[in-house]
Amino acid sequence: MYFISILAVILVTVILTYSVSLQNFMSWPSLLLILLLSIPILISSGLFRDFNNAFHIALGKKKTAA
Repeated sequence: MYFISILAVILVTVILTYSVSLQNFMSWPSLLLILLLSIPILISSGLFRDFNNAFHIALGKKKTAA
């Protein structure tokens, strides 16, 4: 299942890169509304740190075991 999700992300990226502009798929007012609603909810529930750590773990460098 993990492999299928990676292939789907690659496929969507290729399609968006070569076929149409990103503006056709993205609505800036909708994105802004989602961020303005979700970030305060994460902060007030105390889950923003976990949300932030998820991105640090996914995008961060791997540490070697000492």
